Amino acid sequence: MKFDDLQFKADPNGLPLIRARTEINGFELSVLKEPNDPNKYEFAVFNALGEMILIEGIHNNEYDTVIRYQTSDDVELVMKRLEHGIEATGTFYR
Repeated sequence: MKFDDLQFKADPNGLPLIRARTEINGFELSVLKEPNDPNKYEFAVFNALGEMILIEGIHNNEYDTVIRYQTSDDVELVMKRLEHGIEATGTFYR
């Protein structure tokens, strides 16, 4: 899967967000366009229980579950990481 495969849509609840959601290997990736920078994105990854998760090597600490100001290439790297498989190791996945 590539970044260009994401389908961005307006938020169905009327929030001023443009978002794409996709499932990859049992995880949900939520990507939002940054409102003040059209070439940047923020993302979060959710497990099958709907909990935001942290991925070793992507998330810097246990508090930053949402990663902001990423390029499309950065988001695509996360997509590839999910495609190759991650597994739980404590509070992080790897």
